[in-house]
Amino acid sequence: MKKLLHFISLALIISLFFSCTKEEIIIIDPDPIIILDSIYAGVYDTSFIFHQFPTPISLNIQMENNLLIANALDTIQLQFDTTFFELIVKLKALNYDSISIVNQMDTFINLRLDIYSHDSMSFALTKELYYGGLGTVADFYFISAYSKNNSIMSNSLWTTQMYNGNDVWYSMWNYPTETGTLSGFDGGPWYNTGPIKYIGFSYKGRLGWIEVDKSDRRNPKFISYAIQK
Repeated sequence: MKKLLHFISLALIISLFFSCTKEEIIIIDPDPIIILDSIYAGVYDTSFIFHQFPTPISLNIQMENNLLIANALDTIQLQFDTTFFELIVKLKALNYDSISIVNQMDTFINLRLDIYSHDSMSFALTKELYYGGLGTVADFYFISAYSKNNSIMSNSLWTTQMYNGNDVWYSMWNYPTETGTLSGFDGGPWYNTGPIKYIGFSYKGRLGWIEVDKSDRRNPKFISYAIQK
C-alpha cells in the first residue's frame, strides 16, 4: 500500500512538473508586441519609429491677387514602416487693417491653420467652449497642442476624418474674433503658447506625435515625428 501511495505521489509530481512547463511555454512570448495606451509628447525609444526631417518643412505661402489674403496648401509625407502617408495642411492669412501694408508679410494679424489626413489617422482634439451675445454658447474643436512630456492617451477625444464622404479639416489655430464677438476667444490652444508643440495622433491603434515649431505663426515648421512600432 505504501509503495502504491508513493507511486501515485510521484506520478502527480511529474504530472504537475510537465503541466507547469507546458503552461510556461504557452504564455511566454519571446518577442511580444505591446501597444501602450499612452505615450509622451516628444519622447521616443527603440519601440518607436522616429524620423527627423533633414530640413524642417515649412509652408509655401502665396499672396492672392487682391493683396488682402495669403494662402498655403502643402502636403507633408510621413512613413510608418513601409507605408507612406500624406498629411495635408493649409494656412490662411488675412489683414483687415490697411491695404497699404498688405505686401509686408509680417503685418498679417489674423491667421488660421488647418490640418487633414486620410481616415486611417486621427488627431487628438481639444474642445473649448466660448460665450457669445444673448447667452449663446459656441463649442470649438482644435487639434490639441501638447507640450513635451505631456501624456497622449488612447482615450483622448479623437477626430473623425471623414464625414458623409467629405474631407474634414480641423483647426490647429484660428483667427481670434473681434472683441465682444466671443467672450475669451483667443484663437485656440496653439495661438498664444510656447514655440515648440506636438500634435498627438493615432494610426491603426498606434499612438504617435508630430513636432511643430510655431514660433512664427505665418511660417510654422514641421520638425519630426514618432509612432509606436
